[in-house]
Amino acid sequence: MTPTPSDVSARRAEAGILLDFDGSLSEIVPVPEEAHPVDGAVDVLTALARSFRIVAVISGRRAADVAARIGPGVRCFGLYGREDE
Repeated sequence: MTPTPSDVSARRAEAGILLDFDGSLSEIVPVPEEAHPVDGAVDVLTALARSFRIVAVISGRRAADVAARIGPGVRCFGLYGREDE
């Protein structure tokens, strides 16, 4: 059974949001060092992290690299989930 939006809203403290960085939160760019979150993404993630159990970005990048681009409040996992910031 798929939860409805009201189910999720009522259970935010038990729910999580997991996202990829490259191509999801940032545009695909020719040089990885030039990637940055799209406008407003960091603010939205920070706001979501205040009410969901976990908001995390999982990336092929190193966790510290993603964390530096996303900022505080959002959990970052690097190397496809093998590395925790």
